[in-house]
Amino acid sequence: MTSLFITVTGQEDNLGDSLLRRGYLQSVRSLGELHVLTGYNSPGYVTGLGLSDVDIAYADRGAWERRLVREALLGRRPVLLLNAGEARISDGHEYVGGRLDLLAKLVSARGGRVVQTGLGVREGIKARPSARLQKFLERADLVTWRDPESHAAVGIGSVAPDWAFALEVLEADAEPEARPYLAVSMRGDRPVPDAAWLAAVDGLARKHALTPLLVTQVQRDNERAHEIASLLESGAEVRAWNDTSHATRLEELEDVYASCRAIVSDRLHALVLAASRGAVPVGLSTGSAEKLKRTLSPAHLDDWCFDAGAVSTAVHIVLPSSTEILERHRLAGAELRRVTSALEKLAAV
Repeated sequence: MTSLFITVTGQEDNLGDSLLRRGYLQSVRSLGELHVLTGYNSPGYVTGLGLSDVDIAYADRGAWERRLVREALLGRRPVLLLNAGEARISDGHEYVGGRLDLLAKLVSARGGRVVQTGLGVREGIKARPSARLQKFLERADLVTWRDPESHAAVGIGSVAPDWAFALEVLEADAEPEARPYLAVSMRGDRPVPDAAWLAAVDGLARKHALTPLLVTQVQRDNERAHEIASLLESGAEVRAWNDTSHATRLEELEDVYASCRAIVSDRLHALVLAASRGAVPVGLSTGSAEKLKRTLSPAHLDDWCFDAGAVSTAVHIVLPSSTEILERHRLAGAELRRVTSALEKLAAV
């Protein structure tokens, strides 16, 4: 059986980080024995990864690396799967350090495979990869980026949706009247939304007879949720993330989003998760919506993203049916299954 060594560490209080890696793990689990580096993350975060009983998890990076080296030296041709998500690529900040570079060279030299999939470049299209990263990616066996701009910045590999789109979508669609809420989930580390933004959300809620429902997928956004709820004129409810695990919060939000006609957010994975339950993802930023647009574009869900200067136009959008949103989400999942098929062929050679 092929051994696959995968890193899934992420931000401790960010459901989106465990969510996308849950989709990643789910997609590659059938390809062999998973050796999963959870590293510094807490048990609460790890619950969100959906690990199975047959997965081998490592909190100790050293133990994970030693097992990888052993598999390579024994000629078992392991597959090294880099972390997905978002990373920087410029010189001095690149996500591939000397230690990882050496491990990858060993794996390749012993007939194994090195894979990077589902990564987005934090700096966007203007970034330029360091010389070390450029050489690393040229040697890799498979490279995909979660948005076209990241691919264009590096010029190696191809584009496939974010791994969160690999997760299962809602099977049965609900009629609009069964979706009385407009979810709102905004970052707490940016300025409080201004009057134009608040008016746009109030207008969207009134136009579609929806009740704003403030939700959080990142615990540090809890205070901002209460703040926005107090500023909206159309009345609002709040569902903050209290002291529960990632798995529990995921279950809570799946139920919440299934009752939402749409979601307004500047959190990428709030939009993705809500879309998986049929809510229209409206990326309404207090600044630039560039990251939202480029990451949702491979799934064709970027039609409803607005920069701060265009928020007033959000009131006038026509909300598509939940059926259409779910179908677009499913098609993105199908694209990721093609990536999994490519991985399967690599692991089998």
